[in-house]
Amino acid sequence: MRIYNGVVKLIEELNPSLIIVECLLNPAFDACHSMNRKFVMSSPNTPLDVARGQQPRLKGLWHYPMFVFPIPI
Repeated sequence: MRIYNGVVKLIEELNPSLIIVECLLNPAFDACHSMNRKFVMSSPNTPLDVARGQQPRLKGLWHYPMFVFPIPI
């Protein structure tokens, strides 16, 4: 809660138009969500790695099969 409160205070003081959040800093995600602020996640992963699990009907596994299960030609 200390980190969350610190992030909320920092956001209120700076009032940024866009916030870049480190992928491992969960209290910052919570603060951005609770304050309805625009934010971008900084991650070493590709967008496909991040969004694959959020696709409906497991689309991440069947829509891009070569990225998930590479098959030699």
